[in-house]
Amino acid sequence: MRAIRWLFYAVLMLFAFLGAAYLGLNAWVESAGGKRALEKQLSAEAGVPVRLSGEFDVKFWPPVGASGTDLEILESEAGLVMAKSRAFEIRLALDALLKQQIRAERIRLEWLTLGAAGGARFAVPGIEVTGFEPGIPTGLLIDLGFLGNVNGTFTWRPESSSVDLDLGWAAPERDDIDLAGTVHYGAPSLHMTGLAARIAGQELTGEGCVLPDGPVLNLLLAADSLDLEALADAVPGAQGASSGGLPFEVNLRLEARTLQRGELLARETVIEVGAPPRCP
Repeated sequence: MRAIRWLFYAVLMLFAFLGAAYLGLNAWVESAGGKRALEKQLSAEAGVPVRLSGEFDVKFWPPVGASGTDLEILESEAGLVMAKSRAFEIRLALDALLKQQIRAERIRLEWLTLGAAGGARFAVPGIEVTGFEPGIPTGLLIDLGFLGNVNGTFTWRPESSSVDLDLGWAAPERDDIDLAGTVHYGAPSLHMTGLAARIAGQELTGEGCVLPDGPVLNLLLAADSLDLEALADAVPGAQGASSGGLPFEVNLRLEARTLQRGELLARETVIEVGAPPRCP
């Protein structure tokens, strides 16, 4: 009987300890200190300031996480808001929380608006990042609404100010599109190198850049052979020759050794859309 009594007391003390730990962690995470710790960790991972300016709630079961509104990504500490999420949900690592540390394992942003106020802006219904760590492939899911979704990985390399991409786009009643390449940041424009795309069984390679004024997407692409009708069926809006339906301007130069459209076949062909692409 004495052994059973001591076992009962031990279990009771264990539950009391867990309850106290839960209340302490809950109070810390919901406090300004916990919120600031989360902002600091997100800022370090993103490489730019991140601010949680709206509602903030904590959930400890299951899984452990935080949610809220108005997650903002700033150009600098006192700079413009370059992106803003209407709502966010973050899964937190429990082992880090027990040490009163914050580590995000999964981040879900809903209705993310990109672009500074007063300039060109567009919104993405949802973005989810899983297992983020610099130098390691990180899971990425982008919800594009009726345009389908983008799924794959990215690898952030802060030492070279670059991001490696390995992504696939899927939409109802369309062939999947695979895209790989490296994005270099840090200058006023974004540079893209080693681009490789597979669209409707056709392969394209090249490079390009995104200029902030506009913004303007410049692409220099090449292919051994292309079927224009298959390409137009695979890419949304490709049936038209302009980029009027997009929230940015597109300048494209595409070189193909053989080009097919229906029964027509051409060799050593160049297709241009918009102005000649120019990158700094």
